[in-house]
Amino acid sequence: MSEDFLKSCLDKAISHHQHNETFQAQIYYLKVLDIDPSNLTALYLLGTLECSVKNFKSSCESFQRYLKIDPKNQEVHNNLSLAYMGLKDYINAEYSLRRAIELNPHYKEAWNNFANLYKQQKEYNKAIECYMQAISIDINYIDAQYNCALLNHEIGETKLAKNQLIKVIHEHQHKESQLLLANIYKGENKYNLAKDIYLQVLEEYPRCLPAYNNISSILIDENNLDQAQIYLEIVINLDPNYGEAYNNLAIVTRLKKDFEKSFYYAGIAIRFNEDEPLILNNYALALLHTNQIDLSIKRFERCIHLDPKSPIYYQGLSLAYQHKLDYPKAIECLNQALNIKQDDPISNFNKSILLLTLNQFKEGFSLHQYKNHVPNCAIPKVDFDCDQKWAGEPNHHILVYMEQGFGDFILYSRFLKLLKQKFTLLVHPSIYPLAKFQGLADHIISDPMDAPSYESYCAIEDLPSILKVTSIDSTPYYEQKFSAQNCRKKIGLVYCGNPQHTNDHNRSIPFDLISNMCEGLDADFISLQINSSDDFGNSNIIDVSQSISNFKDTSHLLETLDLFISVDTSVLHLAGALGVKSWALVPFVPDWRWGLVEKQSHWYDSIEIIRQLRIGSWDNTLKSVKEKLNRFIKNEI
Repeated sequence: MSEDFLKSCLDKAISHHQHNETFQAQIYYLKVLDIDPSNLTALYLLGTLECSVKNFKSSCESFQRYLKIDPKNQEVHNNLSLAYMGLKDYINAEYSLRRAIELNPHYKEAWNNFANLYKQQKEYNKAIECYMQAISIDINYIDAQYNCALLNHEIGETKLAKNQLIKVIHEHQHKESQLLLANIYKGENKYNLAKDIYLQVLEEYPRCLPAYNNISSILIDENNLDQAQIYLEIVINLDPNYGEAYNNLAIVTRLKKDFEKSFYYAGIAIRFNEDEPLILNNYALALLHTNQIDLSIKRFERCIHLDPKSPIYYQGLSLAYQHKLDYPKAIECLNQALNIKQDDPISNFNKSILLLTLNQFKEGFSLHQYKNHVPNCAIPKVDFDCDQKWAGEPNHHILVYMEQGFGDFILYSRFLKLLKQKFTLLVHPSIYPLAKFQGLADHIISDPMDAPSYESYCAIEDLPSILKVTSIDSTPYYEQKFSAQNCRKKIGLVYCGNPQHTNDHNRSIPFDLISNMCEGLDADFISLQINSSDDFGNSNIIDVSQSISNFKDTSHLLETLDLFISVDTSVLHLAGALGVKSWALVPFVPDWRWGLVEKQSHWYDSIEIIRQLRIGSWDNTLKSVKEKLNRFIKNEI
């Protein structure tokens, strides 16, 4: 065939190669080699192409054919080493690199690849020596500088890595170095520094997808979910195949409690990388939150198979078994996580919750203080005048402060009477009138600036752990000032909790279901639900929320009731503390305070527990409540 035809085939191969049209390029390279088996250009470019698409065996064959013709081409020896590394044939990779360096001792790319080879074999000191050799050949060789900094970061030499990256960025404005430095700051929770660098990258490279994606991760950690979603949608618009963005969108929508969307995005993310444990873990969580529990268990088990040394997948599996109410297996999973990392705060805290649910108070409370080390779980709202947390020392004047929600404060305030030393009680302003009215302490404040001198401080939720509580006294511990004297039964209602609560979608009940439950019953129904936008006009429920400004007002209203029916809220705890007869509507997967199967609360004598019959559905449960309520109104129970 003519030289012109051969040149035409080679030109077409190169053009397809340049346009990333891999299959077409391969066809034309092979056509050239069919005509001219010793065409060095085709052999070199075909080997390079095959290596880029991870067809390492064929790449080796192409480069070897080249070297039989021209054994002194240093670049081909170097590239052949990359194909061998892809095959994890480290002996031949090392031989090829040594041959390249013999041909040219100043071949910086070969030294850089030698370092990468040692890094793959975890010979980190040798790798750093080779990177430094490459840099000594060319002080401005950015690839080696970046790779050396990356390795130092990976082996824990983070300070050195940051200094190296800052130098590269100062001298060259190297995008990959900027991204790595920002990632390091992100890992150190230095979010503002990280965001500044990501934004600098985006100014110069507006289509830099990792910068958008990593900013979104920071925004997720900062709970700025709407802004995170905006950045992630930019990524997908620029590249619909960017799998990490779908994974982060699954996290964002899950935290927004849009579980159907979370499942949708997690399903897309898993298509791009089904064997990445963190992505698979997100998919398992999406399955769990859409009540596909058995499938979620299989996915968590797959995560553990892929990465058996990480506790987070055992934590997820424990959560899945918790949704099946199989608490022994859930605890077993957490014990496996603790075998991997004994002091892991999340595993220990989660185990404490399960133990407390099973009323194993001694061990449950002893582990409960691990909440103080769980991110975003225990965050004091005040700056303390001393740096000593109370650990039970006698004769200390302690500041006992409210750390969690209102319900927890009411629940734990029973333990204040166990304190033998002088203490000041710091509470939220909404709780202050109730705390004063009930005389919970000699000195009660709602502003930390009003605190007298104290020697140590303690969250009220830590009292049972510090005081080594092993059992619960369920008798009322708040004093009732009034009593119900009604001609008709007066029944109070609270059907929604705080919408910001992580489990509110499970515990709250739509108003129309509550209205249907009350319809046709001969009683006065009173809604104590605050911040409600529901229309009471077509129901037989009276809204008295306008008369409630704090928990003291709520306590007075509760005392006028014959019965209080409530979902899991702070008002239910207040009713229990006062001894008001109450029915607790508890979701299928209960909060630990309501136990697992019991019908009577271990915490409050006056609260009867009515459990959701099926996860995600209140219909049948409320139907049985209506029948029970009708009998109560008729004094049949």
